[in-house]
Amino acid sequence: MIPLTSRKSTPDEATRQGMRFLAKSDLYALAKELLGYSKMTDGFHRDVCNFYHTTPYRKNLYMLPRYFYKTSGLNCAANVQRILQNPEIRILIGSNKAENAQTMLAEIKGHLRNEWLLWLFPEILYRDPAREAERWTTDTIIVKRKRRHGVGTVETIGVEGELTSKHYDHGSFDDVVGFENSQTRDQLQRTITWMQTAQGLFHPGTSTQDYIGCLPADAMVLMGDGTATSIARVKPGDHVWTTDVSG
Repeated sequence: MIPLTSRKSTPDEATRQGMRFLAKSDLYALAKELLGYSKMTDGFHRDVCNFYHTTPYRKNLYMLPRYFYKTSGLNCAANVQRILQNPEIRILIGSNKAENAQTMLAEIKGHLRNEWLLWLFPEILYRDPAREAERWTTDTIIVKRKRRHGVGTVETIGVEGELTSKHYDHGSFDDVVGFENSQTRDQLQRTITWMQTAQGLFHPGTSTQDYIGCLPADAMVLMGDGTATSIARVKPGDHVWTTDVSG
């Protein structure tokens, strides 16, 4: 990659436009170079980000080990990029607990005050959002946008939280199954029912949803031929069974 830095022969505005394009089109570059996730690697995270950009599906499941930037990259950085691409977007972040979703939003809020992004996107980002933004709370934020919506730019919810008649363009459901909501069959069924109900918040033809989670290396998965093996043994090209919110 050729670094887009100012030189005597490169006008600052040309540099700015080049970096704007990079931030909106390259998730890996945005996350690693601008948002500070410097330990992301070319050999793994670039491939994940490239797939994220090119997947043809409106609903995608991403299962990564812990400490592999699954939330930071595929939730926080990816939603920052969505906002830069379209400040009118309405995003819902869901997790097993409301406070966990709010922690993810707090990370996004920090990125939206990044000095590089403030220089690159002054038409979208507030320099002092706590004072200037219409809403900038622990569970809702609103960036600069041309239209007024009944929904924030990003809102958060915990599993079993109240699902209202709002509508969203994208949903990031990150670790919706946790220890406390998966110990019994009834708890799991309530989580499945909540996810089924949440589908009414998204337009089936235009919205997108990401399901993000992690499994330990010894977690067993069902292979395409009906056998079970640990996830650590699954190789690229193998077929495994998965499921959707219907169970």
